[in-house]
Amino acid sequence: METHDKKLDKQNSGVEKKAEPHKNHRQRLKNRFLKDGFESFEPHNVLEFLLFFAIGRKDTNEIAHALIKRFGSVAGVLNASMEDLQSVEGIGEHSALFLHMLPQLFSYYVEDKIHEESITDQKTLFNYVSSKFWGLDHERVILISLNARLKVIAADVITVGSTTKASLEATQILEAAIKRRSKLVILAHNHPQGYATPSMEDVAATKSIMKVLRVSGISLIDHIIYAPNGIMSMANNKRYGDMFRNISDE
Repeated sequence: METHDKKLDKQNSGVEKKAEPHKNHRQRLKNRFLKDGFESFEPHNVLEFLLFFAIGRKDTNEIAHALIKRFGSVAGVLNASMEDLQSVEGIGEHSALFLHMLPQLFSYYVEDKIHEESITDQKTLFNYVSSKFWGLDHERVILISLNARLKVIAADVITVGSTTKASLEATQILEAAIKRRSKLVILAHNHPQGYATPSMEDVAATKSIMKVLRVSGISLIDHIIYAPNGIMSMANNKRYGDMFRNISDE
């Protein structure tokens, strides 16, 4: 017959085996990241991994699942407000701040990196512009001033509008370009609730701005439209590209 102690040993052994899948889970997830990055991660794994650095000695898997359920995606989580993040059980002020600041960190990284390079291709330009609009729920107009080697001198916020409209003021854009002493500029604005295509008003304003800048010897070499579903270069678009090449003939 089994003694009472042996029965307890078997019971305890069963508990340990049930707990075994979670043993060293953090280290296994870290090893996965070191090997493959986030490529093999499900959305909740990404959040679970990020929360390792904000929440110590606690299972972050359930919290990650709750965040995805509440906000729908990793992007939804990172774009959420501090208040909304803290409404999820397990997320306190510290972890909410950590998640909330990540988009701004990404933007800072991209901007800092591109300041060391020249914007000589569309991918680099799109990455830079995207970093300026990630997570915004309102329209914003930005003027990117370049030097002769196509390096960014500055990216000035010209106007901030509502969720559906921001004005493209030629005078303010000219003043910003003159202030930066730039002869090459790129205009960019976002459609947070629309598509990455210019409206009729955007096209008309772009033509007007190009003419005003040209009088001062400044060339508008592109106008980028950013939206949650994509990004578009007007200068490299078949429908709008000619206006950038033919403005001097008008």
